[in-house]
Amino acid sequence: MTRVLLIRHGHVEGIVPKRFRGRLDLPLSAEGEAQADLAAQHVSARYDVKAVYASPLQRCIRSASALTRSLLLPEPRIAPALTDTDYGLWQGRLATEVSQSEPQLYGLWQTHPEQVTFPQGESLAAVAARAMVALQALALAHAGQTIAVYTHDSVIRVIILATLHAPFAAYHRVEVDPCSLGEVVYGPDNDLELVRFNERTRCQS
Repeated sequence: MTRVLLIRHGHVEGIVPKRFRGRLDLPLSAEGEAQADLAAQHVSARYDVKAVYASPLQRCIRSASALTRSLLLPEPRIAPALTDTDYGLWQGRLATEVSQSEPQLYGLWQTHPEQVTFPQGESLAAVAARAMVALQALALAHAGQTIAVYTHDSVIRVIILATLHAPFAAYHRVEVDPCSLGEVVYGPDNDLELVRFNERTRCQS
């Protein structure tokens, strides 16, 4: 059995009010740094993690580095296919701005997200396709072990939905908090099972 821990990066500016951050390479805020340290303590106390991977964006690398330091492991390995969603022309814009300038497409994003391809960006199906292939490759490379993967809200959401064979229409019904923990397990027949998601690792005091 191979265990993959899915950990969202810590807090960054642009979560509230909501901004389509996507591939903007934002640093962790002071709150995010603290969350990353708490998440590292939580994970290292409960799992025998053999390798740590991260999206190429610095908010994930920094969050993952807290765990590698805690476990005395090498620096996080970069997993390019687990980077954030490409929001195309929406990247960097506030949700309120997009809702005013493109009300029809933004409304579709709210009601039927599975039908949206972001202008000059990608769709949820495309995110899921690259993420699931990357996840399976990592699981095969670490068969029988536990690994940690630091990635993004949108990526974790589609992985959860794909694991459950749930429609991407349910995208907005899944919450993934900063530095929360998800867990999927690959069985002997490469079947995938969701064990947990959105476990709040920073609520330990």
